[in-house]
Amino acid sequence: MTGGTKGAGEAIVRRFALAGAFVATAARSPLPEGQKPALFVQADLSSAEGIAQLADCIMNTWGGIDILVNCVGGSDVPNGGYAALTEEHWPSALNLNLMAAVRATGIFCRE
Repeated sequence: MTGGTKGAGEAIVRRFALAGAFVATAARSPLPEGQKPALFVQADLSSAEGIAQLADCIMNTWGGIDILVNCVGGSDVPNGGYAALTEEHWPSALNLNLMAAVRATGIFCRE
């Protein structure tokens, strides 16, 4: 699972774990207190390298996955909506909110 350490992602990890699933997740920061997924990788999922790091760890540990939940996302842009965004904001926002899911799906959902 991508984005499983805060907000909705954290809740999804907890629910899957309560149901008996072995859950893997990743984040740039350490795990929040009390969260204990079966596998945690500290990685920046907004980069191709971070997604590859997560995939390598999961593939080496479990050999694959049954379910992929893409939940990573966020924003560090200033308030003010579209008018406040500059050219510099777009690449980081797209890498985190779109490309992380595209990359993870590409790696984990190959046939």
